[in-house]
Amino acid sequence: MADFESSSSRDSGAVGGDLLAQLAATPVHRRRDLALGRVLDQLQAVLGNEFLVSGVAPDEKLFEIGVTSLNLHDLRARLETLCGIELPIPLFFAYSSLSALADHLVGLVREEPVPAAPERPAATALDRGTHVASLSEEEAQERLRKKMEDLEGRFGP
Repeated sequence: MADFESSSSRDSGAVGGDLLAQLAATPVHRRRDLALGRVLDQLQAVLGNEFLVSGVAPDEKLFEIGVTSLNLHDLRARLETLCGIELPIPLFFAYSSLSALADHLVGLVREEPVPAAPERPAATALDRGTHVASLSEEEAQERLRKKMEDLEGRFGP
């Protein structure tokens, strides 16, 4: 079994939304171990003392190690809090082992900004980060109308 970093081996008080930031600040070669350890920590918290993470292989499927649908919802809620993002339930079926789930979380950390798609029109003030609340109602409606026209142009009426 891999030597992953659980919360018992770290000196860190985890707060909501910090896992992705911790992964980004961790050297690339250690990210998977950190993510796997944190996933196992959360699974241990969900399943309780009768569940021993030391006996679980990272490639075992969640439902094969005794995770129920109720446990899955609890695990999801804990990981969402830990990562600060929404993790839809189908994700846990697509990434159904502990290692696949950890790999997915590591994959959420981007090394550099994603470039805009070349076919994308020039950025509007809203695209550049203008908060919608700062727009007048007319400006917001106009931007929405333009977005709708753009989508219709791409995908048809």
